[in-house]
Amino acid sequence: MKLFYRTYGTGHPIIILHGLFGMSDNWVTFGKQLAKEYEVFIPDLRNHGRSPHSNEFDYTFLLNDLVEFIQEQNLHDIILIGHSMGGKVAMLAALHHPEIIKKLIVLDISPVSKTPSPEIMQIIEAIKTLDLCGLDSRVEIKKQLAGIIEKRKIVEFLLKNIQRLESNTFSWKFNVASISENLGKIADGIETEIIFSKPTLVIGGEKSDYITGENIYQVFQNFPEARIDVISNAGHWLHVDAPEELLDIVMDFLRS
Repeated sequence: MKLFYRTYGTGHPIIILHGLFGMSDNWVTFGKQLAKEYEVFIPDLRNHGRSPHSNEFDYTFLLNDLVEFIQEQNLHDIILIGHSMGGKVAMLAALHHPEIIKKLIVLDISPVSKTPSPEIMQIIEAIKTLDLCGLDSRVEIKKQLAGIIEKRKIVEFLLKNIQRLESNTFSWKFNVASISENLGKIADGIETEIIFSKPTLVIGGEKSDYITGENIYQVFQNFPEARIDVISNAGHWLHVDAPEELLDIVMDFLRS
């Protein structure tokens, strides 16, 4: 599958993989900061953003898409960064294709199977509740989203996922039907005894429950060289809650 992507800067290649319901646009600011020293690629994963939609949606397809993208771009010794769903794709790439990965950075996710976070559940509720075809303006959409979702930044994040069609109606950019049908597969864990022994950084949010004692144990089972950092007062959406601290931690790891 030919993925839409954005690219910035020159230097050693970094790929950033967004999470469920995300897209490359959410990581542009962060990516441009990294692009001061690196060449940064930010693809839209299948069923998200401007990449193609498909009924086939699980980690096998997401991993194959990433490997195909890496081959198309002729990239080597990649620094791979992944958030949430994108973090699981990144972990799978490191475990199954270690020869193309130099360093791995995983943001608020572990190999363990996990039900969606409360914030993701709020997004799912918003998708089910909103009848975009019946709404006339982004102002009206924003108002209704704010009644369902607590965090203003998450509301703004979702608004970027709404597009106006030629029929002058609104729709979601992501593939609602395929994501809904395959949501259980995206919650699946990574069950393998394979080890990735290269430098690995796992960053969790203090207010998130994705990185717990049990989950950290499994991280070290597959990624024995992992370093674990936790950002205070941040939830699952690290790049939304603490963008500057996240950048500082990532840059420190990259320069080490």
